[in-house]
Amino acid sequence: TSVLSNLGNIPNLKKLVKSCLNNENAPFDLLAVAYQGKYLNIRGRNFMKGIILTTEDVTAAKEMESFQAMLDGQEAERKRLASEIHDGVGAMLSTLTMSLESMRPQIKKDAPDLTEQHEHSMKLAKSINQDLRNISHALMPSTLIDFGLTQAIKMICDAIEKSGNLKPNFYHKGMEKRLPQNIELALYRITQEIVNNAIKYSKAENLTIQLIRYPKSILLMTEDDGVGFDKSAIEKDRNRGIGLRNIKIRTKSIGGSFNIDSQPGRGVSTTIDVPLS
Repeated sequence: TSVLSNLGNIPNLKKLVKSCLNNENAPFDLLAVAYQGKYLNIRGRNFMKGIILTTEDVTAAKEMESFQAMLDGQEAERKRLASEIHDGVGAMLSTLTMSLESMRPQIKKDAPDLTEQHEHSMKLAKSINQDLRNISHALMPSTLIDFGLTQAIKMICDAIEKSGNLKPNFYHKGMEKRLPQNIELALYRITQEIVNNAIKYSKAENLTIQLIRYPKSILLMTEDDGVGFDKSAIEKDRNRGIGLRNIKIRTKSIGGSFNIDSQPGRGVSTTIDVPLS
């Protein structure tokens, strides 16, 4: 009775316990029951003339399930937007660019004074088209889908190198075979987050990314030579704190472990270890 009163008014619990005690029903399981801000698994089993009632706190697992649903929703929305941009606005803009191209000879012949304005319009249309492609790629990278994680990370490194702000070094081993799609996507988003943090905050000159596949796991490691940070202080920084939380959530969503090591003046190194079993 005291146990039941401690668990409050959980629907059907008292009824199930009484039925179990009276041997009227089989042993019962109440899974992921909300109770005082937590989620519990509650199980009842007959034992001699009484009942064994066990509770298990599954709040962390339930929250991870919610996080995974959130990530799945985000990726589905990214995919939808990327498709709309590519197939809708992008297609119309491509048609406009082709139309402008076809007008060039006629304008040069009949309205040479409009040639400069026409060329400017063509350059503007091409620039907008390229921007849309970049946005579409950022939402759902076609390179990742078509060619895999290694090529997608290479593209990230190429983009960093072209910016001139940071020199990337990418090393990979054992990546001949494709990974499961959810792992590839999670590791790609994690790499993006780490790179963005390095560019925004680290003041580093070099960033090393290593992707190594072992028989039963895959390892993603990064290291920069930037200013580093105080771990205790980073949690108070909303912007960087959010980035690190996103990395942790994505790593947990694929069953991996995440470790970050940093000290002021000694750069930042991260390790993501994901089992492949």
